[in-house]
Amino acid sequence: MTDFRTGGYVLKVLNSKDSQNTSLIEAMNLVLGHLRKKYFPVQAFVSNINGEMWSSETVVTELGTKNKYIVSMLTYLEGKTMTSKQINPSSLSNIGIHSGLLQNALENFDNYYLSKRENQWDLLQLPRLVKFLPALEHKKEFQLLKTIMTDFKTEVVPALKHLKKKR
Repeated sequence: MTDFRTGGYVLKVLNSKDSQNTSLIEAMNLVLGHLRKKYFPVQAFVSNINGEMWSSETVVTELGTKNKYIVSMLTYLEGKTMTSKQINPSSLSNIGIHSGLLQNALENFDNYYLSKRENQWDLLQLPRLVKFLPALEHKKEFQLLKTIMTDFKTEVVPALKHLKKKR
């Protein structure tokens, strides 16, 4: 490395499903580049020894199965996760403000792969998430998610036809 960052790095390994399509990592790089041009604080991909922003690595399991994974390194972005802070009206307001800024920054961004990709964690896919509820360890989390799902179904779904959607 010619430009060592004292702030650190993040090693990113895509899951085996996402690693099957290199379009995802290319799209991620384009999104980050677009946001950087809009002066948004985002990570940057770091080139590997071959000058590439990612590599495909084969991992052999104990059972002899071979899986390919896309591996990349990004610069570390200093900050705290939302779960490390107490949720209060001020923090919720900040989340709303920054979500709006992010939405505005991405307003004219378009990527064919991302526009066609179906993300299981998209709220529009909420009915498909029901099967993951048993994975929650705490009853409190289960109840919260159940409430969110019910509210989404009764309040958001009927309003979807009136909301702007970028594809």
